[in-house]
Amino acid sequence: MFKFFKTKKNHFLGVDFGTSAIKVVELAYKNSQITLSNYGWVDFGSDENSGKMNYENKKEKLIKYLEMLLKEMKVKSDSVYTAIPAHNGLSVIVNFPDISDEEIAKAIKLEAGKHIPSPLDEVYLSWDVVLRDKKKGGIFDKAKDRMSHKEGEKKKESIEVMLVAAPKEEVLNYEDIIKGCGLKVKSLELDIFSIVRSVIGEDLGTYLIVDIGSRATNIILVDKGIVRINRSLSVGGNEITNTIKSSMSVTWDRAERFKKKPRDFFSSKEAVSILPILSSISSEAKRIINEYSKKNPEKKNPVDSVIISGGTSLLTNLDSYFAKELGVKVVSSNPWKRVKVKDPLLEERLSEMAPSFSVAIGLALKGVDDYCRDI
Repeated sequence: MFKFFKTKKNHFLGVDFGTSAIKVVELAYKNSQITLSNYGWVDFGSDENSGKMNYENKKEKLIKYLEMLLKEMKVKSDSVYTAIPAHNGLSVIVNFPDISDEEIAKAIKLEAGKHIPSPLDEVYLSWDVVLRDKKKGGIFDKAKDRMSHKEGEKKKESIEVMLVAAPKEEVLNYEDIIKGCGLKVKSLELDIFSIVRSVIGEDLGTYLIVDIGSRATNIILVDKGIVRINRSLSVGGNEITNTIKSSMSVTWDRAERFKKKPRDFFSSKEAVSILPILSSISSEAKRIINEYSKKNPEKKNPVDSVIISGGTSLLTNLDSYFAKELGVKVVSSNPWKRVKVKDPLLEERLSEMAPSFSVAIGLALKGVDDYCRDI
C-alpha cells in the first residue's frame, strides 16, 4: 500500500507485529511456485502489562525481540513487508465520475478531507481504482481496472476507488523498528489487506472474515476481491483469556494454553463468562451481513461463508457457535493454501497454527505478487 523501494530478489519477508507476539514468514518464488523458506514467532509472554509501556520502551522491546528472531531464523531477505493495525488507519471506498487516473489523483485529497479528521499533511494517502466496470474488476485485478475505454465505447457513470490512509507518525515508527534491526521497509499496508490476501486471495466470492486478534477484532466483508466493509472492535482474545484465567484460577500463560487446547468451553461453566464477549463480535458480524444484504437485495445469500481467523479462532467449537448465531456456513481460515510446504510433518504442524499467521503470510505474499508483476 505504501511502497518505499524496489527489489528483484525472490525471497520475501512478512513481519506481523501483534500485541503479544511477532510472527515472521519468509517465502521463496521459483519456477512459478511459492514455497515456504522460513517461519518463526516470538511471544512477549503475558500481555496483561504490555500496554503500560511508553512508546520508546515498546519500540526498544520490539527491536530486541525481532533482532533475536531474525538471527535465529537466518533469513535471506534484507527488506520487510509489514502492516499496521486497521484501527490505526482508514480504508474506505469512494465514488467518482468516470475520470482519468490523473484527475483522480488531483481529486483524491479533497475527498480524503471528508473522511480523515486529522490534517492531511499528517497522513500518508494511497488509492486504487477497484471497480470501473460493475461486471468486472477487483482490488487484485488492478491492471484490468486501469484499462482505458475503447474508442467510441460509452463511459460508465462512476468508478469506485479504494482510499487508504495511515498516520505518518505510525508509519515512521514501524520504519524505525525495521531499520533498528538492520533491514529496510519494502512496503507497509493496513493488516486487513494482508488478511484478505492470504485467506481469500483472488477468489471472487462474497465472504465475511472475522479475525480475532489479541486486543482487537477485524470484521471484513469482501466481495469479488474488494473490501466493502471493515469494522474494528476493541475486543479480542485477551478478554477471553482473562476470563478463563479468573474462572479457573490459573496463570495467564496457562489460560492461553487452555484456550487453544481441545476443551469445549461452550459446554462448561466458563461459557457464562466468555459468551458476552463472543456475542459482541457475532452481533456486529450480523449487523454487517444485514447491512450488505439491504444494499444488495438481488443476492439470495449475502455471503457465501464466514471465515474465522486469528489465534482465538482455535477455540474449540467456535465455528459452530458463529454458524448458529449468524445462520451462515463458518469455516476456519487456511492462509497457507497458496504456499508449498515440502516437509509433510511441518505442513501438519503449520495447519494447526494457520489462523495465527494470516497477516504474516499475507505480507510475504504481497512480495511474491509484486515480484510477479515486475518480471
